[in-house]
Amino acid sequence: MFSPQHFFSTLRPMRPDVRVHLKRLILPVYTPMFLLSAGVTAPVAAFPQYLGGLGASLAVIGLVVSLQGIGNLISDLPGGIILARVRLRPVMIVCYLAAAGASVGLSLTSNLVVIGVLVLVSGTMISVIITAMMTYVRLTVPATNRGRALSTVGGSFRAGSFIGPIAGGLLADSLGLQWAFVLRAVCIVAAVAAVALSPDRSVGVRKAENKPGIREQTSLVAAGMKGRWFALTTVGSAVMILSLLRAARTIALPLWGDALSLSATTIGAIISAGAAIDFLLFVPAGMIMDRAGRKVAAGICIGVFSLGLFLLPLSTGLAGFVMASMVIGLGNGFGAGINMTLGTDLAPRNAVSAFLGLWRLFGDVGKSAGPAVVGTIAAAIGLSASLFVTAGIGAVGLIVMVFVAPETLHLADGDGPLHH
Repeated sequence: MFSPQHFFSTLRPMRPDVRVHLKRLILPVYTPMFLLSAGVTAPVAAFPQYLGGLGASLAVIGLVVSLQGIGNLISDLPGGIILARVRLRPVMIVCYLAAAGASVGLSLTSNLVVIGVLVLVSGTMISVIITAMMTYVRLTVPATNRGRALSTVGGSFRAGSFIGPIAGGLLADSLGLQWAFVLRAVCIVAAVAAVALSPDRSVGVRKAENKPGIREQTSLVAAGMKGRWFALTTVGSAVMILSLLRAARTIALPLWGDALSLSATTIGAIISAGAAIDFLLFVPAGMIMDRAGRKVAAGICIGVFSLGLFLLPLSTGLAGFVMASMVIGLGNGFGAGINMTLGTDLAPRNAVSAFLGLWRLFGDVGKSAGPAVVGTIAAAIGLSASLFVTAGIGAVGLIVMVFVAPETLHLADGDGPLHH
């Protein structure tokens, strides 16, 4: 049974073998993920208001923002299948460049339909990039170190999320939102350079593997999941809800800040402050995942995140808005890398990419639904009510994760890397 003493024992210093694995991931994984996150979040503080200025209703704003997640959704399975048949790095470079091109397009248009299409394209490319990154970590890092490796990926995302909204908000206020999209494109191009310069430690495995077709990949996933379907459905449901909460935050915080008459710069600074709390927790989050278990980290994350969303509509001024944002950041920080770690725990050894494409469907269903849920309910009964409903959905996810889902760390025990 879990105890406070056991919890704090998870925070022992990092072993040398863990440090070796983390250092090997700096250039191919952590640096590009930081740059991708900074770029993607640069326009987030002003994007909903910008869409509103173009004549979009709350429901349309929610739909356009959710197209990023829908783009992820439609490319998850195809991306996983493609990655099982080709080298990881060339596909990642092509997808980064396509995402950068979509960002340039967003800086040049004010047509809502074109904006929606470009957001969708960006989402499809980013999905393949993240599946490739998860595959790379799964191939090169053992299960006992994978929580810390992937929580550091989460930390890289969070560091980018801290810088991106501040820089993007300043550009949006001073020069217009178009320049935040230019910054986004620049960051993504820089990520391409980091990937291109990094050694590909998975290439030996990729050369030795057969290149299975769709039917063979489906069979390999099904065989690898024998005895794990209950884990997949319960853990996947909780991950879907957590992803919904995270995506809802991207529209909830800017819209509530706008309702409080705060500027884009102020909203961006507050979002970044929450991201800073996120970032500070990625190291203990990884240690908790690897030592106390994935369920402990996920339960803390979903519970505290839901509390923050519940507090948000209760705030009537700057102080309350800041507090709710900090609570959301605190909860999310304990879940740094949790979705990716759970997925790599469950991934069958002989069908990693194909399974991870399937796994990302769970998170991306929630991601695509989050903004649409907030926007649609807000249009029908008000923004406050939509945030309370979203917090209630989070409570359901907490119950599933803590009381129903199994511990995936035990399923992954002894599951070493495929390549050193």
